[in-house]
Amino acid sequence: MSPLVLCLLLAVQTDGADDAHTYEDAQLAAVLESEGLEPFAPSASDRVSFLRVVGHDVFTPDDFWPDWLNLMHVRTAEDVIVRELLFTVGGPFERLDESARNLRAMFVFALVRVTPVRQRSNGAIGVLVFARDLWSLRLEQGFQITGTSVDRLLLQLSERNLFGRAKVATLRFAMDPSSWSLGEIAYDPRVWGGAFEAGERVELYLSRFDSHFDGAAGRAILGLPLNDTQQPWGVSFDATIEARTHRNVVDGAILSWDAPGTVEAEQVPQVWGERNVAIEAMVRRQFTSWLVHRLGAGVGFVDDHAEPVGETALPAGLEQAFAHAVLPPVRRTLFPFLDYQAFTTHHRVYEDLDTFGVSEPVRLGPSLAVTIGAGSRAALSSSDTVFGAGAVAIAADPLGGLVEAAAEGSARYEDGVVKNRALSVRLRLASAPTLAGRLLWRADTTLRRDDETNTLVTLGGNNGLRGYASGAFFDVGASTAHSTLEWRSLPIDLATVQLGLACFYDAGSIFHDPAELALHHDLGVGVRFLFPQFNRGVYRLDVAAPLDELGLRVLLSFGDTQMVEHGRTAFDRLVPRR
Repeated sequence: MSPLVLCLLLAVQTDGADDAHTYEDAQLAAVLESEGLEPFAPSASDRVSFLRVVGHDVFTPDDFWPDWLNLMHVRTAEDVIVRELLFTVGGPFERLDESARNLRAMFVFALVRVTPVRQRSNGAIGVLVFARDLWSLRLEQGFQITGTSVDRLLLQLSERNLFGRAKVATLRFAMDPSSWSLGEIAYDPRVWGGAFEAGERVELYLSRFDSHFDGAAGRAILGLPLNDTQQPWGVSFDATIEARTHRNVVDGAILSWDAPGTVEAEQVPQVWGERNVAIEAMVRRQFTSWLVHRLGAGVGFVDDHAEPVGETALPAGLEQAFAHAVLPPVRRTLFPFLDYQAFTTHHRVYEDLDTFGVSEPVRLGPSLAVTIGAGSRAALSSSDTVFGAGAVAIAADPLGGLVEAAAEGSARYEDGVVKNRALSVRLRLASAPTLAGRLLWRADTTLRRDDETNTLVTLGGNNGLRGYASGAFFDVGASTAHSTLEWRSLPIDLATVQLGLACFYDAGSIFHDPAELALHHDLGVGVRFLFPQFNRGVYRLDVAAPLDELGLRVLLSFGDTQMVEHGRTAFDRLVPRR
């Protein structure tokens, strides 16, 4: 049976739940009943007369998991919840949604609701804060397996809610196509219960090919984050140092380089060592009108160095040609910079959009971000340079669905030459839910010109075309175009496990000249499932067949968004200044 026929059968036979009554809605209804409360629609003149915080353990009697597992978890302390709330008893019913978003952003809760309520017994009006913990001591994972190729793997033993105080301690193992890594992370979002955050990370790398030591990396952050749209000032300091070996790898094999203009076929492995230092300090001023505006100013220092290593086995006399064709540029820049962001505070809460059965706030309206900086030889930089990056996006919710359009670009002007020009455009659509499920579509393209960073661009398996091998199509400094159409069922609740089905069509291409663009296509079906006690991410098992060749690919993944990256819009992902 072909994937197309199976998709049609699934779409006809699937009978999903009503989008207005999800797993989270059912949990909230049970809490309201047990607390003697009922929903209430406040007016502008009403005031909050009481606050009721209800915290639930990870496992409840309606789960198939044994309740004694709760003995191994410390529930989030009530004061940790209360300190994230942006309203007060005696004040108006304002900023309840923003308070809920603050709690969800802690990533220690499976479910969060902040709801105006009335007591049935005496009619008093107030706010119910309902939060159900996620299992905080867990072996977290992120992975993608295409056929027999492990594209990426992340296993980390994390305590994300240490002693119920929302502090993070992690031991991690990660694998990318080039290296293995072992490391640790410590992060405190509220140092001594205050407004400052602090964190550090250390990583050691080993070659995936021979297990030799590849290098190390470390990072430290300290700052006063802007967790509140009414907060006037924010401060950040970020320092990263990395010294490690890099390889260009496609489908498990190291790419080779052959010097042009020589008779010999050198077949030099594309392997090199990099040393990167990046330090940045910034102060932000925030003010709010109908948009939230954030104006930042700071200073940064970047020192990037790359050179062949012993594994490269580079023949003498080819150093300059290899550096030009394969290595990223060597650059040192000390730069002041300005940063501006603007976005709305208007959100809509969806269900079953990017995850299953739990609420998902999505920011609507326009957003904008601009960064510009400059360095000079007169001030310790290796060149006279001006760099900039900008992004603009808009999201709307017509007819209960979601539409997002975004564009972002970057360029560098260095020693009289414009280089590293990049422009990305994307469009994402999600239909309103029906009993038959949701229809989602996305299309994006990235155009690159004068790319001196020698970026290896790949497409296939792990990054878009699920019917093809990982990195089946690749080139250096190339542009990409990609589109996906997906039908996804609403979740079926099986003893709290959220299970869904999907059918999809992918198309994509890598190119240098748009006139030479040649699309590749695939069709596939998939299964989606979520364990809400342990994570908000969705496991995905996809089977896809390419339409321009024979074959079938199986892709198992976890740790990425499904189709609509509502948590990371364009202004969150500006091209790095280095």
